[in-house]
Amino acid sequence: FLFVPLALFYAATYLSGSNLNQEVEWMFPKIKNAPFWQIWMDALKGGGSHINFKAWMKTITDLIVMVIVCFLDCLLKMMGTEGKLSVKLEKNSEMRLYGLGNIVTTLCGSSVGYAQLKFNVINYGILGGMDRRG
Repeated sequence: FLFVPLALFYAATYLSGSNLNQEVEWMFPKIKNAPFWQIWMDALKGGGSHINFKAWMKTITDLIVMVIVCFLDCLLKMMGTEGKLSVKLEKNSEMRLYGLGNIVTTLCGSSVGYAQLKFNVINYGILGGMDRRG
């Protein structure tokens, strides 16, 4: 049932005689590709005069909440990893790495990262058992 909407879209596109390669504004006007650093170059032109700091300041409370949520998420994932895999983690180092990764991804225009314990378990099962396979 998941593919029914997708199939209907392609059927409607085909039956209407349209082509997805055409420059038709399906929902939004076409946007040209630009390097990811372009937003920073445009924002910093004129000493940051293109940045709306009032709008940014209105999001400070959301930013504080997101920092707290990310901090708690990192702590819970470390505790879960230690309990599930019976390994001892260097918590200070892990917190710095987690924070640095979130800063880098945010500055590149992405959202903050979210770790999942199941991937730690899978990786440990694969890589932790490498010496048994030899």
